[in-house]
Amino acid sequence: MKSIIRFRGFNGQEAWRGLVERLLAGLQDLASISQAEVVLEKQAEAKPPFRVGVSLAIPGPDIHASVAGHTLQAAILKAIESVKRQILGRNLKRAARHKSRKHGGPVAIPWSGNRVAQRA
Repeated sequence: MKSIIRFRGFNGQEAWRGLVERLLAGLQDLASISQAEVVLEKQAEAKPPFRVGVSLAIPGPDIHASVAGHTLQAAILKAIESVKRQILGRNLKRAARHKSRKHGGPVAIPWSGNRVAQRA
């Protein structure tokens, strides 16, 4: 997975970059993520001041989340939780669709043991 982490409005520390990369790596088990783009932003005049945007490139439509928090850590955790819920929801939807196709075919009639005369 290629990850792009950008900081806006403040100087980012390696600790924040490491936290984001560890949390994104945990999502790899749920979906095949080819690229992750994360923007960590501090807006002094906004309330709450921290905003985190996440965009994940996965098979099918990409997943996006944008959340705000009073601390940077809270905003990061909310954003990761939001994309995790989206991935799990998509996986459940796919599994339900697969299950309905599997059972939506012709109805099988149990064999009674009697042979039916074959046509010549």
